[in-house]
Amino acid sequence: MVLVLVTPVVWGSLSPTSALAQDKEGLRVAIGGEAGWRWTPLGHDSIPRVEDTFQMGYHAALSLQIGGSSGGFYTYARFDGFAPTGLDTFPFMAEVRLGYFSNVHYFDVGGPRESTSTHYQGTRCYGNSCYDHYQERTTRWWEPAGWVNGLRYIYGAGRLISGTEVVKGSLDTQYAAAAAIGVGMMETKFTTWFAETEILFFPGVQWQEEERSEWGWYFRGGALFGPVFIDLTVLLDPAIGGELSIGAGFMLGN
Repeated sequence: MVLVLVTPVVWGSLSPTSALAQDKEGLRVAIGGEAGWRWTPLGHDSIPRVEDTFQMGYHAALSLQIGGSSGGFYTYARFDGFAPTGLDTFPFMAEVRLGYFSNVHYFDVGGPRESTSTHYQGTRCYGNSCYDHYQERTTRWWEPAGWVNGLRYIYGAGRLISGTEVVKGSLDTQYAAAAAIGVGMMETKFTTWFAETEILFFPGVQWQEEERSEWGWYFRGGALFGPVFIDLTVLLDPAIGGELSIGAGFMLGN
């Protein structure tokens, strides 16, 4: 059970001048930055290369939030680089986001919790009758009480990719551009964790391959331990050729 604490407010007369002063006092600016490196055991199949290099990626990003106690304006800019190709090319990905964030602040009273999942086990036939079998698994635990703080955000984004192949198997490269919509969150109780996901669309005819999709999907999730984070990235992207990676880095901000 989640209990949201609501502070009573006594309404009274408030002059326009004092209201404006309170609005200004409530305006907050939060600036953050991060940098990380990741190992990519799978993916980057659409980035031509002639060197059998260690598959990796690295990134740097800046974020800015401007708003009040309930939420406000969210923006984020990120640059990703990839392993050398041996072709005198520099594959990269850059993204800029604009959106809205809302603050999260409530007291979780804790207590018993449970989660139930159902898994299909197959079909068994007895004579003329067949039955679908399912296994239901319930996990129960005790959740400690504590304050939950964090933010949720929703955004639109533009993404530019350099170094993607023109056609499959070719060493010729090109630029590609995508539009995206995404949602994300960061939450702290006893530990801090974050997650975000995007739907990507590559408008227009950007490939010389009809079977190459115009849609993509991105997910990133991780945990923060002080300024150090670890994360998992899953990317289904026709420009890069997908990515499954595990990374670590630093995240700082106010």
